[in-house]
Amino acid sequence: MGELYDDDILIWSERQAAALRSLASRRDLPNELDLANVIEEIEDVGRSEFHTVESLVENILVHLILLWADPDAPAVRGWIAEIAAWDAALRRRISPSMRSRIDMGLLWQESQRLAELKLAVWDAGRSATVARLASTACPLEARDIPLGDLDVLALVARITAA
Repeated sequence: MGELYDDDILIWSERQAAALRSLASRRDLPNELDLANVIEEIEDVGRSEFHTVESLVENILVHLILLWADPDAPAVRGWIAEIAAWDAALRRRISPSMRSRIDMGLLWQESQRLAELKLAVWDAGRSATVARLASTACPLEARDIPLGDLDVLALVARITAA
């Protein structure tokens, strides 16, 4: 189980919670053991890591949309650097079970909304540009993340093609 903890915290937490649940009916456990809350805390470890991964993916998508909508913005270099930093963090945190559970469509929709709000502050015209993406499917799939060697500008071109 130690290796699973290091390799896939989400699966580890789910298995540990299930194992503890199977003990709940035993009468020989100490009364001091707050099994229900211990189970919840263990599940929260996996969920928290998964939400961190989703947040990193969403940040990457938001900034890819910003690059697509406003490629001449003064902040472009900063956006590319942030994408690289989030991608590096994502590589350290994502596990196979997390990748298969990421809802790229939902994160894409949320990312569009956030990018639109950010651009509205800077340039309302560019904000309207993002609204054009509303009917497009996410140009990235869960297998594409972390981005690794993928070229950020190539990803922006995939948004354009969508």
